[in-house]
Amino acid sequence: MIATDASTAPSPRKPASVAPLVDDEHLAHGALALVCDGADPVMNAVLCVCPAEQVWETLQCDPDRSVDGILALALPNARQRKEFESDPRRTVAWRTHIRGWVNRAAGLPRSLDDLWERLTDSGALHIVIPSDRLWPQRVEDLGLSQEFPDPTCLWVRGDPACLTACAAPLAIVGSREADAYGLSMARQAAIAAAKAGHTIISGGAMGIDAAAHRAAVETAPASTIAVMAGGLNHTGPARNLGLFDDIIASGGALISEVAPDTPPMSWRFLIRNRLIAALSHTVLVAQARYRSGALNTASHAARLNRVVLAMPGDADRAGNAGCNDLIYQGKAILLPDPRNVLDMLPDSHEHHKIPSQSTNPNRRTDPHPEMGQGASSTPDGFPLPSRTADDEPLPGLFPDPDEDQIPNASANASVRSNTGSNAGANANTATHSIRPADSVSPSDSGERTLDDEIIRSVRTLRSSHRTTDIGSIQARLQRHGIAVTCRRLAVRLGALEMDGRVLRHADGTFAALE
Repeated sequence: MIATDASTAPSPRKPASVAPLVDDEHLAHGALALVCDGADPVMNAVLCVCPAEQVWETLQCDPDRSVDGILALALPNARQRKEFESDPRRTVAWRTHIRGWVNRAAGLPRSLDDLWERLTDSGALHIVIPSDRLWPQRVEDLGLSQEFPDPTCLWVRGDPACLTACAAPLAIVGSREADAYGLSMARQAAIAAAKAGHTIISGGAMGIDAAAHRAAVETAPASTIAVMAGGLNHTGPARNLGLFDDIIASGGALISEVAPDTPPMSWRFLIRNRLIAALSHTVLVAQARYRSGALNTASHAARLNRVVLAMPGDADRAGNAGCNDLIYQGKAILLPDPRNVLDMLPDSHEHHKIPSQSTNPNRRTDPHPEMGQGASSTPDGFPLPSRTADDEPLPGLFPDPDEDQIPNASANASVRSNTGSNAGANANTATHSIRPADSVSPSDSGERTLDDEIIRSVRTLRSSHRTTDIGSIQARLQRHGIAVTCRRLAVRLGALEMDGRVLRHADGTFAALE
């Protein structure tokens, strides 16, 4: 593991001065990512059921035995194997895919000790894997999809604690050829967010990326992460090398999902963009042309249910066309002032606070343990809740529309609030005074109260066969004395969706899942 006590740390492969230290499982993950040349959904599926070190050892056999051995690891019982072989096309595709791993592994040293120098750049890089407590759980939202799989591991130059230091990172992306306006917007947003304790994530490119990174470095220590498209010994552009040194010196990090010596080919930048989106809570497009790669990042963010923001610009300037179109198409929230980005982020917090969970649920060794017997999942591997959106309200918890009366804020009346954070948790009742939602803070349970009333509104609107888009939910809350802006409501609905408490349909309407 990357972070271990001295009593449990593995024996170093090189002198301690050449740290960081990695054990065989970390090196095996790195070797498999090297063999796959990046993220691979088939490899991720295999790693769900067996350790990486065992997969690597199996790849060292002769080609036919290796392919059969990998399939035996992935399909440990006869029933699974029979079901798998019932589809000849899938069987041929998997065998061909695995043979590609075997052929590429044949050109590498068999021993993980001999790969240490290459995989860690002679000890300069950390390798972070899904079982590490420093693994950023947000990337798990990528799931096991064929088109956009999550990474096998991450290489880190700098402090790997940056990956989990902030619960709500902000990604700032945009054009490489940004003008003074775009650079100013990116810088102001980065300064405001970094001062509030949020990590700034970007791609390390010229223009908007560099402005955001530089502002974060100058504002707060350990406050920025650059996601690179190639191996971490192929960082660029050359004019930003000084910036990268400053990021590392300030306690930040450069990260990549591909092994050292991997060149940053043009197509890798589009694949890299999904990681920027996945690592973030909110994505801000500061300035972008109509065909900018930043719009690709915004698309990934929308698919992952991240909050997407865009800065508007002059309509007669080509450099603003991408942002203006995102806003016009309803794909991003208009940000009137870069400092307003704080309205879309949780409250201020300190850097380098490791999340309360000391270990990360290891998806690779127990796929979907929370699903249980008979549970189902989406095609991308996300577990579905046991209750459906159309389930009848539970008696006593969700009254009929005619009986549903939320006390008015001015009356300072009390309502019952569910203090659980996850769908399906036991409801503990507490008493809260309803106030305008924009004035409440998490410290007095205002967020939980607002979330409960949002869910109540969604259920009431659905049970009365009315639309449940953001405008309708906002109108119902306001009729019952709860003042909330559209942007604030969008943020809370996004948070509830990530918690599994609401479901957003393709038409922009919502359904309660608890």
